[in-house]
Amino acid sequence: MRKILILLVSAVMITVACKSAPEPKEEAVEEQVQAAEQEVVSEPVETETAELEIQEPEVSEQEVEKNKNEETSRIVFFAPKAVEIDAFIAGNLDFIAEEIKELGVKHVTVTGYSARLDSTEEERRISQKRAAAVAEYLMNTGSFSDEGVTIKAMGAEEPLMSHQDIAGRSKNRRVEIIYE
Repeated sequence: MRKILILLVSAVMITVACKSAPEPKEEAVEEQVQAAEQEVVSEPVETETAELEIQEPEVSEQEVEKNKNEETSRIVFFAPKAVEIDAFIAGNLDFIAEEIKELGVKHVTVTGYSARLDSTEEERRISQKRAAAVAEYLMNTGSFSDEGVTIKAMGAEEPLMSHQDIAGRSKNRRVEIIYE
């Protein structure tokens, strides 16, 4: 009962406070509207429409060859302590495999990482399993042969973000696929 009474008194006080607030003066508002109307130019402005010609940039054969020789990097992210390829990762790897095939890549470096865990041994083990799973998946797509892959396990070394918060750790649980 006491809580209801306090609630009613609070509601009455808020209502009274709102009604006693000063309302904006209509004259000041009207003056601002008139000033804004005077600034607007009422004369019609004639504009000419020009046809735009879109030109495709010319790319020389040397630039194409240079781009083929540049290093390309792709990243897939894993759930905490996960080492298996789930449906989402598989979709990303399928895209990467197609890109590898189109570019005619002969060698790929697959590097696994983990977020900070209880021991560096566990970090290395998880990052190794992640990298091996990704490499095996890509090899099974026929993108390249097993001689054309290097697998590395970095553990929690070289984090992308801080291990202090959840968002940072989620970016550190990754596998990087680098190819030229």
